[in-house]
Amino acid sequence: MYSEKARHRVENIAKKIDFIENIVKENSSIVYALEDERFDKLLHSGELEILTHFEKQDIKGSYELHIVEEVIRERLPVITMSVNSALKK
Repeated sequence: MYSEKARHRVENIAKKIDFIENIVKENSSIVYALEDERFDKLLHSGELEILTHFEKQDIKGSYELHIVEEVIRERLPVITMSVNSALKK
């Protein structure tokens, strides 16, 4: 049997997965959900001052959201199955 601490951590993972899935559902697709959170929206809306708080490499990395999309699309279902399996015990 798992410790209560370990079980709690897996339950938190499940909650975070649900959160991600809800954002994707609200936006009708992974791509739209990710595009809504991009730094370029801040740039194009003239919110340059707030961007000074971020490293250039992090802003640049946000443009590579296809990696995040792939993880959500390909790996999240696998992780969800593992979480469900762990919580059944």
